[in-house]
Amino acid sequence: MQPEEEDGNGNLTDQTAVQSNKKNPGICNKEQQTRLQQSSSFHRILKEDDYELDESMTEIHVHNMDADDDDYVDEQQDTGLNNSQDNNTGVTQGSGQSQDTDFFSLEQCQTKSEEHQGQDHDVISEESLLESEAMLQSHVVMLDKAAGPEGAMSLEGVEGAMSLEGVDVQQSTEMFREVMLTQVQQELEDLDRELKMHLSRSEMCLLLHRDKMNSYLEQAGPVFTDDEAGITEEAAYGWWEEPEEVIMPENSLLLAMEDLDCFPENSVAKPADWMDGLMFASNIREMQKAVEERVSAIRPPSEDEDEETSDDVTRFEHLPAELVNRILSYLTVPELCACVAPVCRSWYRYAHDPLLWQELDLDLDFNHDVTAVDLCAMIRRAPLLKALVLRGRNELTITEVSVFVKYCSMLQHLDMGFCKVLDLTMLHIIVDSCAQLEVVNVEGCDSIGDSCLIVLSTLSKLRELNLSHCTSVTDDGVSHLVKHSPLLTFINIDGIAWITDDAVQDIAVHCPLLRQLYLDGDELTDASISAVTESCPQLELLDISFCEGITDESVQNIAKLQHLKHLRLKRGVQLSTAVLLHLFQSASLAGLTHLNLTECTAVQDRVVERIAKCCPDLVELHLCWCWDITEPGLEHIVNNLSKLVDLDLTGLDKITGACLTKVPAALPLLTYLDLQQCNRVQD
Repeated sequence: MQPEEEDGNGNLTDQTAVQSNKKNPGICNKEQQTRLQQSSSFHRILKEDDYELDESMTEIHVHNMDADDDDYVDEQQDTGLNNSQDNNTGVTQGSGQSQDTDFFSLEQCQTKSEEHQGQDHDVISEESLLESEAMLQSHVVMLDKAAGPEGAMSLEGVEGAMSLEGVDVQQSTEMFREVMLTQVQQELEDLDRELKMHLSRSEMCLLLHRDKMNSYLEQAGPVFTDDEAGITEEAAYGWWEEPEEVIMPENSLLLAMEDLDCFPENSVAKPADWMDGLMFASNIREMQKAVEERVSAIRPPSEDEDEETSDDVTRFEHLPAELVNRILSYLTVPELCACVAPVCRSWYRYAHDPLLWQELDLDLDFNHDVTAVDLCAMIRRAPLLKALVLRGRNELTITEVSVFVKYCSMLQHLDMGFCKVLDLTMLHIIVDSCAQLEVVNVEGCDSIGDSCLIVLSTLSKLRELNLSHCTSVTDDGVSHLVKHSPLLTFINIDGIAWITDDAVQDIAVHCPLLRQLYLDGDELTDASISAVTESCPQLELLDISFCEGITDESVQNIAKLQHLKHLRLKRGVQLSTAVLLHLFQSASLAGLTHLNLTECTAVQDRVVERIAKCCPDLVELHLCWCWDITEPGLEHIVNNLSKLVDLDLTGLDKITGACLTKVPAALPLLTYLDLQQCNRVQD
């Protein structure tokens, strides 16, 4: 039962229903009005049946109205409740009186609702209607309890009320069902949109995977077996649709990895690393679009737009194209862009001729000013590019590399020294797209390790490799590289202090064509020098730094190198004066042009004299910190080495420099002279 209160006229009203009508008023639709009319009719039916129920109940004592009842009626009339006078007749003292009061409050609530409906132009709250239905259901339950089994069997009004209640419950169920169906439909639409979005992304990735698969099949074709060679492009597509039926063939990189048993699994580059690049697919497409727009924007005008000239005037464009290209080939790329291209339309076309863009060198000063889009645009306009220098470009990204390698498939020389951001993924992309590479320089790149050397070993035409100061490289990586690169003629592993005799001996055995070799001698012994001098007879350059472990035994074998032109033995503290005299007595060293004996304390005036007579073609001589050299030794240098261009005598504190006055005449080609820490030399 809802709490009751008196309104302004003294009528008892349902507090909850009134408050609900005030808080949530709404315009009734036709269905709600019909339900309200049914509720009013139900009230009247219950009212009439209630009186019949009171007369037929045998267990309830009926009391007539007496004088006290008249006083009660007068009192009710004073409070405005005249309608309740006749309704109190035949009400029992217990449950009958409670039923009368409850039905009376329902009638007052219904009357109040009708008055509110008429006053507010059919405005009623749905919440009030639902609460009224709940009250009706509670009264029906009370009638069942009061009437007992017999009364329940004989009351037609109650059955009508129950059937009407069934109608209201059915209508409420239909409304609830419609709301739930609407919510479910909305959720299905959201799921459908999300599914379409994922399908779109999956389709894009599928296309990229298919393109990559085609490139793998083309480049790894020679490694396939007879069974694997039958896989066509359609089979590659089917690998994505039915992966359980089609088996992907292994590529050449995996075959190379199987030969290296000493590498841990986590250090070997897997082909799955390529899939990481697909995350940048959208960036690659955007950069490619920007590159094409940049190239189109700087496209020169057509020929018919050029200015007409008279026949009697000889102009530069009348020269043969071959001659013009020969003239402009002496200019660098920055000079072509800054000085030639802005002159006129014809010169603009000459400046952008692909024949003049076979080498692109972006030095450290110019490199930082070139954006990724500009770099890719320049390479896009150079289809004949063969040499690319990007030293110190730390702004390099995987997206940038993925774009520009598509335009330089003929690249043969790549210099990315001191690019700190260069890693295994970028190197994979470069090697996969530039199979013609012959010269690779990655010096100073700390991220280059043994896994990168495995990737580089797949380059079948690799001839020169610079790994100087790549501190992540070990003996295992060097050994694997030289075993799969027999065409190597240049190797630089200087600055890697932990390279031992094992790696150097593998170099000597597997690289018989070696001509230039740079070593860090911190861990080397005579075994390394002996192996190199015996197995590499074509060696022209031997550069060993910190050769503190090398003795006279191996240095004597250097005389076997008949083609040696460049010799550097830095910090050979165990070398004796006698072995140096014997070394430079050999006629095989007469062709030396570069000699560096820095910190070899055994070098004296007699050794300098023997060097000056044995090697007259020297253009570079470094004798830093050879403290036993005096003024006679300096005179031998000035009087006999007339082709010197670079002379470094740092730390020779025993020379006075008296003979230096002959330098202008005796050394006409000298451009560099270093006399630091020569304290006795007068200004």
